[in-house]
Amino acid sequence: MSFRVRQLRSAEFERWRELRLRALRDSPNAFGTRYDDELGRPLSSWRERARDLAAGGARVMFVVDTGEEHLAGCAGAYTEADGTPRVISMWVAPEIRMQGAGRDLLKNLADWARQRDASRLTLMVVRGNSPATALYETFGFRPTGVTERNLQNQLEDEMALDLS
Repeated sequence: MSFRVRQLRSAEFERWRELRLRALRDSPNAFGTRYDDELGRPLSSWRERARDLAAGGARVMFVVDTGEEHLAGCAGAYTEADGTPRVISMWVAPEIRMQGAGRDLLKNLADWARQRDASRLTLMVVRGNSPATALYETFGFRPTGVTERNLQNQLEDEMALDLS
């Protein structure tokens, strides 16, 4: 299946909501939020969030577009207080996994971070999520030794990519 990775458009808030809900159903343990919480979020909130992410300021969201009705993946980033960009909400639909979409999402995020003069890009990965960890390591991310518990009380390990 062919696809391209591009920035989320603000008018796509409903398609992005559908994608996010699909991701939470498919991989509930890979995210810090829960399906029921996101399902209950009003459409106006999705509209506002999509508008902010599409603007590409301190936050951004890239999506996998297959040219069909539904989006097939996403990954975003936000800038932490210290100026370090952090990857969030990464997910690729099962039907296009292992076809390079994950790498393309990471490449777009790394390029976005470089444009912001960031020296590194960080992310948190749920401990035991071997496919995601392998993708991040192949791309060049390395463990930092920082571990946190997410909102679902799961251990997450921080990884960082040197952008210099």
